[in-house]
Amino acid sequence: MGADFDYRIYEGVKKEEAERQFDIAQRESEHRDGTSYSGAIGVMPKGINWSNGVWKNKAQAMHHLENVHKKWDEAMGVEFLQNGDACYIIGGWCSS
Repeated sequence: MGADFDYRIYEGVKKEEAERQFDIAQRESEHRDGTSYSGAIGVMPKGINWSNGVWKNKAQAMHHLENVHKKWDEAMGVEFLQNGDACYIIGGWCSS
């Protein structure tokens, strides 16, 4: 089985709102893509494992997520700064 990288980026919201929006996106993915080897966030276990630290930009945060998240794990959340504001990438490797 393979893996596809699927994620969502949240800008201009608080961490709790990013978590809420990701939960909605994950449920929509379950409905649209299914829960078996779709390569989309709907196949991930529920919940978010937040990474420690804050990255300086989106590229560094994305690189961290791609290299640290493992297929079959719940989504990983990574915080980064953009124009001094906190933003979030949530997702990871999804079985396909």
